[in-house]
Amino acid sequence: MAKRSVTPAAAWLKQQTRSIRLPLMIATAAGVVAALLFVWQAKYLADLISGLALGEAVSLSVIPLIVGLMAARLLLLWVKDVLGVQASLTVRKRVRQALLTKLAELGPNRSRFGSDGALSTAVFEQVDALDGYLARYIPQQILVLVIPLIILVAVWPISKLAVLIFVGTAPLVPFFMIIVGKGASSASRKQFKAMAIMGGQFLDLMRGLPTLKLLGRTALGRDRLDQSAEQYRAKTMSVLRLAFLSTAVLELFASLSIALIAVFLGIGLLEQLPWAKGEVPVPLASAMFILLLAPEFYQPLRQLGTDYHARAHALGAAETLQPILAATTVQNNGSLAAPQTAATIEFNQLSWQPNGRDVLKQVSLTVSAGERIALIGESGAGKSSMLHMLLGFTEPTSGNVMIAGKTLTDYDLSSWRQQLVWLAQRPEWFSGTIADNLRIGNPSARDDDLWQALQQAGALPFVRQLPDGLASRIGEGGIGLSGGQLQRIALARAVLSNASTWLLDEPGAHLDRATAAELRQQLATASAGKTLIMATHDLADLDWVDRIIRVRNGEIEEVSRG
Repeated sequence: MAKRSVTPAAAWLKQQTRSIRLPLMIATAAGVVAALLFVWQAKYLADLISGLALGEAVSLSVIPLIVGLMAARLLLLWVKDVLGVQASLTVRKRVRQALLTKLAELGPNRSRFGSDGALSTAVFEQVDALDGYLARYIPQQILVLVIPLIILVAVWPISKLAVLIFVGTAPLVPFFMIIVGKGASSASRKQFKAMAIMGGQFLDLMRGLPTLKLLGRTALGRDRLDQSAEQYRAKTMSVLRLAFLSTAVLELFASLSIALIAVFLGIGLLEQLPWAKGEVPVPLASAMFILLLAPEFYQPLRQLGTDYHARAHALGAAETLQPILAATTVQNNGSLAAPQTAATIEFNQLSWQPNGRDVLKQVSLTVSAGERIALIGESGAGKSSMLHMLLGFTEPTSGNVMIAGKTLTDYDLSSWRQQLVWLAQRPEWFSGTIADNLRIGNPSARDDDLWQALQQAGALPFVRQLPDGLASRIGEGGIGLSGGQLQRIALARAVLSNASTWLLDEPGAHLDRATAAELRQQLATASAGKTLIMATHDLADLDWVDRIIRVRNGEIEEVSRG
C-alpha cells in the first residue's frame, strides 16, 4: 500500500504542536481521569436509582459522594479546556510573531504573497483559525480512543452483547465525519481566499478613496467591494452548511446507537429477548449503569467530529501561512558597520533566477559615490529587483553586490539600511500625525528640522495651511492627503534621515504629469550630494541625473549620459 503523502501545510501544522506537548498531555490526562470519575459516578447513581425504583433500602449518604465526583469531573474538564486554550495561545502568539518578523525580512518582496490587506488578514484571522485545532482537536484524538475503551472495559463483565453493539456502531461516526470533513477542508480554503481578496480590496479602496471621489467613481469601488463581500458570505455559508450537516449526521447516528442500546436493555428487563425468554440478562442496576455510560461512549466521537472542522479550518489557514514562513530571506551574517558617507556601489556579474526564470542576467554596473542614475525600462525588466538586491531583501543566484569594495553580505544589514532611503511608488504611512510619520527616519529630529525638510521637499506651503500643521493627523496608508502631497512628505522624510544613499522605485508613478514633473525637480534639489538610483519607465524630467541606464529583459542594453 502506498504511503499517503503529507502536504507541507499539514507537516507545518503538526510541527507547531511539538512545543506544547506537555500541556496538551496534561489536558488529555485530565480528560481521561474525568472519564474514570464518570464511570464511578454512573455506578453509584445507577445503584441509587435502581434501589429507589425497586423499593429497596438505599443509603442517602451516597449522594454527597456522587456530587463530589461530579464536581471533581467538572473541575478536571475545566483544567483540560484551560490548558488547551493556553497552549493554543502560546503557539498562535509565536506564529504571529514569526509571521510579522518574516514579512519584515521580506520587505518589498512580501507582495508576492498578496496585497497588504490579504497579509493583514493572514496575520490576524488565519492565525486565530489555528485555535480549535490546537486547543481541542489534538487532545480529542487521544480521548476518542481512551474513553470508549474505558467504557467498554466497564461494560464487558456485565453484557458482552452491549459491548458488541458499541463496537459495531462506533465506526459509523468517524466514517461520516471523514466524508463530510474533506468537503469542509476544501470549503475552508475557498473561504480564506475570499477573505484575503476582500481584505485587500477594502484596504485598496480606503487608500484610493480620495482619488475615486475626485473622479466620481466611488460607486465602482463600492460595487467591487460588495461583490467580494458577497463571495465571502457565500463561501462562509458553504462552510457552515457542511458543519451543520456533519453535526446532524453525527448526532443522528449517535442517537440511533444509544436508542439501540436502550431497546436491548428495555426488552431484556421485560424478559422478552428472543434468545432469553423469561430471563433478565441484565438487571436493572446494571442496565441503568450501561444506559448512563452510553452517551459518554459516543460523546468523544461526536466531539471529534465537531473538532474535525477545526482541523479543516486550520489546514486551510496553514496553506496560506506556511509558504510565507518558509520563504527564503537574506541571512544577516555580516558584522561590518556600513560606510557613513556615500560609497561606490557595484553590481558584479549579478544574476537572479527565482523558480528558474531569468530576472537578472549577468548584470554589471558601477555607481560612483555621489552619482545619480536612472534605471529605465518596462515593468518586469529587472529594475526593482536590482533595488531589492541593494536593500538586502533579495539574494542573487550568482554574482554579488559590492559596497565600498566589500560585498554586501560582509556588512550588518541593519547598519547598511540605516544609510538608505527607500522611496517606493506608494510610501508606507501610519495612523498618526505628520510629525510622527516624518520622525520614523529620525526620531530625535526637532520641529525646526521637520519644517526645514518640508521646505526642501516643497511640502511647506500645504502643511502650513493644514489646521494643525505638523500635528495634523493622517490615516493609515496616507488617508487624508492627496498622492502628490504624500510623495512630498515622503521626500521630506528622506531628507530628514540624512542617509547617504537613496533608492527610488517609480516615484510619482501614480501622479499626474504636472505633479510628477514638479516632484522630480524637487527631488533633483533635495538629493544633491547623495548616491541615488531611481527605477522608472518615464524619461521625462531627468536632465538632472548623471546617467540613464536602460534595462531590458534583465540585461543592461544601453548606457547614455543624462
